Amino acid sequence: GLLAPSFVLELLGFCARDLKPSAGGFFSSGGYSDLTGLYLLPLATGGLERLGAPGYLIASQQQQLLLPHLRHRFTHALCLEQGEVEQLFSSSEPFRRALKLEELSLEFLSKELRLPQPKPSAEWLHAFWSTVARQVQVGGEQAQMWGGGGVRASDA
Repeated sequence: GLLAPSFVLELLGFCARDLKPSAGGFFSSGGYSDLTGLYLLPLATGGLERLGAPGYLIASQQQQLLLPHLRHRFTHALCLEQGEVEQLFSSSEPFRRALKLEELSLEFLSKELRLPQPKPSAEWLHAFWSTVARQVQVGGEQAQMWGGGGVRASDA
């Protein structure tokens, strides 16, 4: 690509700062959806895509190792590592919803996961269990992933 992902993310951060809610909590215009169409989404494949294009996944470099067949759908790992935009990609539901970005959930992972052949490497296994542990700590998906009847410390 002509532009480095870090530079593109700096531009995105600059644009997003201009869209912060006013004191009343309302955006002065359309909010994050105003960013739709700007080519400020760096991809894991090295290209750029327009914000708001459907089907792109937010995942760390480690998480991307788990689904190499979906590399073309991943945002660049720097989206979760670089300064203020890291907060937008990792924690801002309004940002992700407005720009049609998907998080790598355990449900998605369970549907798309393909074990490496002939056997998973130590790096792959570490990435898998780190991802599962991180999602379970967040909490929201534990019941979905494991059938709803998780064991709590009080049950043991």
